[in-house]
Amino acid sequence: MKILAVLLAVLLIAPACLADTLRHLLVNQGIPLSSFQESELQENVEELMVSDAKSTVLTYWVLKDKQLPSPLSFVIYDRPSGLVLRKDLQLSESNDCGRQPDGISFIEEFIVLSSSLTPSAECLQLFDKKLQLHSTLYGFGPVLVAPGQIVMIENMIHFAPVHPERLQLVDLHSGAIQELYPPKNDQAREHLAGEHARHMPSKELCMSMNDPCDPHLFDESINILGADGTGRFAFVVVQSASHRTKEKEPPETVASQTVLYMYNRTGNSWHYCQKEIFDSEVESLKNTAKLNLDTMLSQCSPYLLVTPDISTAIFNPFFKH
Repeated sequence: MKILAVLLAVLLIAPACLADTLRHLLVNQGIPLSSFQESELQENVEELMVSDAKSTVLTYWVLKDKQLPSPLSFVIYDRPSGLVLRKDLQLSESNDCGRQPDGISFIEEFIVLSSSLTPSAECLQLFDKKLQLHSTLYGFGPVLVAPGQIVMIENMIHFAPVHPERLQLVDLHSGAIQELYPPKNDQAREHLAGEHARHMPSKELCMSMNDPCDPHLFDESINILGADGTGRFAFVVVQSASHRTKEKEPPETVASQTVLYMYNRTGNSWHYCQKEIFDSEVESLKNTAKLNLDTMLSQCSPYLLVTPDISTAIFNPFFKH
């Protein structure tokens, strides 16, 4: 039995010790080896990869004594032409991202490389198809909502009493940023603030717990459901107010709600509507959004003008006034 246990332990830990060589990685993706030296092909690497109908983009780093990878190597393989474009990027010289990436994706003509800064903050580097750094953004989960425009969840200060997530619109070409969520005078958020105020801890408890105890400050967790790429998108926000009543114990939720928001661009303006929903409806709405946003418009029709509320922007360390 002891021998069997040892063998099982070896089998369980062995995969974590293995890494692909660059040769194995390239061969698996059908990328020609002629642009690489034999010494490179023998290196053990970790990689991130994304493909579309015409190209495969690969970024990888050599595993050496668990040190921060430097440089970061890029490869673009254009399948129709068979051309391979390569470039090395020194992480420390690019910008504040300066750390191992953990995601790669396409947004229109850009390659997006993401790196986690903290559990509540992320850095996005946008490269063009010639592997030139185009811009750096700070936020989570970019979604294309209109040609050349994305919405993304803004970064948050991780160690803060509340985490009210925000949404901003970014023009990928000009770099212009516009705040979209939360909107001022939002009835759903005002309703929760009223409920929060009615269940507020005592002033003495707030002071002892270093709790701001502001009825308009509460956690907001955004889940973008879908976008049609022409200026319409839908998202759900879980809004919840919690307070700690005893040291070293988790906070207790005193008020919460789940709200569906629909946004629509009309000319240069954005309009929205909102509707409180049950938690059980969220999964169904996700599937609906993937199929057709028109169906979701039956939930509510955007008619309220979006005027951004920047009162919670203090929780975004990268916010620019």
